[in-house]
Amino acid sequence: MSKQATTDATVLTHGITDHQANEHTANNIIYKYTAISTGAGLIPVPFLDLLALSGVQLAMLNELGKLYNYKFEEHRMKSIIGVLVTSLPANALIKTTSTIFKIVPFVGPILGGISGYIYSAASSYALGKVFNAHFASGMSLLSLDVEKMKQEFQAFHSDYIKNNAPAASGMASASK
Repeated sequence: MSKQATTDATVLTHGITDHQANEHTANNIIYKYTAISTGAGLIPVPFLDLLALSGVQLAMLNELGKLYNYKFEEHRMKSIIGVLVTSLPANALIKTTSTIFKIVPFVGPILGGISGYIYSAASSYALGKVFNAHFASGMSLLSLDVEKMKQEFQAFHSDYIKNNAPAASGMASASK
């Protein structure tokens, strides 16, 4: 059976293909873990927030992998996540590691929490989107294009910040 015939055969009763159903499910997974990541960014204990965030992100990637019948390899995922997160421009990377602010007594947890929640969510959202595209393509981790993933990660990260950060929303409405 040809690939087109297989695709045609997977059309469900409402005209939704398996690919569209997977995409919808993947987006739900990404949004769920993005919301959970927000909570991880609000943890006031230095470095415990990063530990929680990495656990949330690995759980998200595992669930996305299962959706596409991908064998999850935690050690490889951790390496790729590290490469992608450190590819952010310096100012975004500093904000993403807002856990450092939490070391400062009294005001540190407040400052770290304020910036930490949005950057935690943005990095999870970007990781989810990048890995979803990779898993949906059917390629393995051995065949990934790291430079392309870095560019996509940075674009998704900055788009999320632009569209969801309270300060960005206030500036956008003030300029209208």
